[in-house]
Amino acid sequence: MSINPPNGLELTNLARKATVDELRKQMFPVWPSGVTHQHCSGHDWHVRFTGRPWDSKGHSLILFVSSNTSMCNYIDLTSRIGHRE
Repeated sequence: MSINPPNGLELTNLARKATVDELRKQMFPVWPSGVTHQHCSGHDWHVRFTGRPWDSKGHSLILFVSSNTSMCNYIDLTSRIGHRE
C-alpha cells in the first residue's frame, strides 16, 4: 500500500479482486468528494481521489498506516462507519 499525498492511493500485489471491491464499498462513501480516476491492472489498484483526503481535517479524512516508517495516522471516521478497536 502506498499513500501518495495529496490524493493518491496505490495497492499492489492484491491476492483477490474481491479485495478491491470491498475497499471501494467501504472507502468511496466515506470520501463524498468522489474519485477522479481509478485503474486496476492485474493485482494492482490505483486511485486518485477528488480533493485532498490525506491533508484534510475533521471527518473528511481516511485512515492510513505508513509501512516505510513506524507511523500510524488516526483519522476520525466514527460518525460515518463506526469505531473499531
